[in-house]
Amino acid sequence: MKFWIDIKNSHEPLFFKSVNSNFPDFQYYFTCRDFAEITDLLENYKINFKIIGSRPEGSLLKRRLGFLDRTLKLLVNVPDFDVSLNHWSIWSIFISWLKSKPSIVFNDNDINPINFSSIFTGMITYLLTPKFISEDYYVKQGLDPTRIFQYDGFKENIYIADYVPDSDFNSQIPFDDYVTIRAENTQALYYGNNIKTIVPELITKFNTEGIGVVFLPRYASDKELANNQNGVFIPKKGLNGLDLCYHSRAVLTGAGTFSREAAIIGSCAVSFFGGQKLLSVDKEMIKRKWVFHSRSPDSIIDHVKNHQKKEFDNTKSKLVKSQIKKIMSKIMEIEFKNK
Repeated sequence: MKFWIDIKNSHEPLFFKSVNSNFPDFQYYFTCRDFAEITDLLENYKINFKIIGSRPEGSLLKRRLGFLDRTLKLLVNVPDFDVSLNHWSIWSIFISWLKSKPSIVFNDNDINPINFSSIFTGMITYLLTPKFISEDYYVKQGLDPTRIFQYDGFKENIYIADYVPDSDFNSQIPFDDYVTIRAENTQALYYGNNIKTIVPELITKFNTEGIGVVFLPRYASDKELANNQNGVFIPKKGLNGLDLCYHSRAVLTGAGTFSREAAIIGSCAVSFFGGQKLLSVDKEMIKRKWVFHSRSPDSIIDHVKNHQKKEFDNTKSKLVKSQIKKIMSKIMEIEFKNK
């Protein structure tokens, strides 16, 4: 069976490396957009891929035109496949529907307005999602409940199941004591236009405390947020995000995935997401006190200084990965019967 996998964001190379390890006998064809650390990470994991398109910045019109441009390029360049596999790639969902091919879609974002618009809802063949998001949410958007598969865990568990800390990782970092910061995704539709980043203030305060900052820009323009301050390291190439989570004193992010990775690994995890509504998976982690959520730099600094790191244990993550294997095996049985 031939799978087409389209990568749109930085957590996905490792995510699909882990998912695919459950099915080593299948064939996989990877495409990606040129965005953030995606290509560096695919190369690090020795995954062959083809770059098709990028992430357009600017107005909503520019982004819609960028969607159409990338869709046409994918239609022309993606070879024949049996099933598409993606973590909410709207391009992959749309093209699979156009080609009458089944799509297996992972999703844990229940606030992005483009996620479950009437345009894409009916195009999904199978949806895999954490149980912390109500199934009713998807059904109300028009999905067939028999095509929804929920698992007991977080998507980050799936690839943390395979994680082994690199004891030599800190040789790549110019600090003995540091935090890792990733800026807010202010160009995402769910943020709106009124969010002011707190990254420069956070960097200044950590500098005052004598704590180094590994800063991971999401966009090229994000580099300006560091303001050429001392005590800031911006990697020239993509680093292993899980090693950053494990070795950093704390991980602070204006989005969600990075903080959830750190929380599951047992490190100090801070979300300074500034949107009006939190993801259900983030609400669950905050309720468990795995993630600290705040937009107050002073409160964040105090939390980081007082946090005690937990011992890393991926037993639960291995169970979650096993659940995914069972779900996908069931889907494969259905698809084989239909051929």
